Amino acid sequence: MGEDVSARIAEHNETFVRSYWRFFRAAYKDKYYYMGESDLLSASFLIDTAQYYLFVVMPAYKLLKRFDWMPVLGPKPAFLSYHLMRLYNRRFKVIADARRAAGEAGKRNDGRRVKAYYNLGFAPMRMALRGIKLWMLAEVDYLLGVRWRGRRSGIREPKAQPAPPA
Repeated sequence: MGEDVSARIAEHNETFVRSYWRFFRAAYKDKYYYMGESDLLSASFLIDTAQYYLFVVMPAYKLLKRFDWMPVLGPKPAFLSYHLMRLYNRRFKVIADARRAAGEAGKRNDGRRVKAYYNLGFAPMRMALRGIKLWMLAEVDYLLGVRWRGRRSGIREPKAQPAPPA
């Protein structure tokens, strides 16, 4: 129609690239370190999925009544979700590394099953709360169990690796 859309295209491209970088850093980076730990992987799965439902799916279907395509973690308001995801994924890596160093990798897996319900009601909030509960239990286990036993036995906690340049 003859209008100049170059600014909108530039903004879209910036959002798209930001989304993929954020998604990699928040959802995938270092996940292999804790894939063998049922509680950590379940917590990540539940919180990740709940955020997707709460911030993408439910607004589209319940509030807007339409789905406007937009990369998931690209919009600037997704900043908080992105940093929350990065936080718990980094913590899960630290906990998994400490368990491995203490010779306790996978010892909390027996009998664990994750339950996830998908609907546009209260289920995503329950998933988020269950995931956060698993996270907090893992933190307590880490502080009172793995970390303390590791220090007693002379096992050192793994050092944090420096973050790659942005």
